[in-house]
Amino acid sequence: LAAKRTLEQFERNGALYHVARLSNTLGWAHRELGDFERGAEYDRQGVEFGQKYKAREGELSSWINLTREYTRRGEYDRAREAFRLIEEKAAHDEWHRWLFL
Repeated sequence: LAAKRTLEQFERNGALYHVARLSNTLGWAHRELGDFERGAEYDRQGVEFGQKYKAREGELSSWINLTREYTRRGEYDRAREAFRLIEEKAAHDEWHRWLFL
């Protein structure tokens, strides 16, 4: 509940970069606690927010986390497609190429 309120507050305040990053971080935290499904939900949300608000780092970090989940589930084709998207999106920016590739 607190995370949802924080995300809403970030959106209201225009802290749009942080919306995607927080979703990504919550996804990571849930996976660390063994709650893989909830972690994947937050990462899908991080991808969505990243695309919506053009917060590329949050989007790509969420995609990376989703590749871990796809691999854990044995969904290797989905993992490969996510890696392809990461590579494609990171290639357009020097910082993201350095950070993600």
